[in-house]
Amino acid sequence: MAGASPSAQRVAVIGASGYGGLQILRLLQDHPGFEVTFLGGERSAGKRWSEIIPFLPLANDLAVESPDPEAIAAAADFAVPDVLVRKTRKGWVVSLNESVMPKLRVNAMYAEALGSPRTG
Repeated sequence: MAGASPSAQRVAVIGASGYGGLQILRLLQDHPGFEVTFLGGERSAGKRWSEIIPFLPLANDLAVESPDPEAIAAAADFAVPDVLVRKTRKGWVVSLNESVMPKLRVNAMYAEALGSPRTG
């Protein structure tokens, strides 16, 4: 992202082209504390970000990749979302995203940093 500092945390956004992913990317866009270094998505894999979402340009115009845990771990310090939300007959269930959690250093730091003031 254009506003990322040299010490920015590397972030993988899983489900990048979905509604949740777009909202996360909008929040991360030009945030100096984060740099998006991996975009994950099954249906969009192999396509450049600018091809599929031209209305939300990213400075590094990454290609979307299949969300492989090893590739995510190599490219990022954090993965968002690190939780999965699904609707069941009994209501909404929130659980840890086990496919990336063991590989990454995931904690509350990114959530705290997202709430910090932006510059730029």
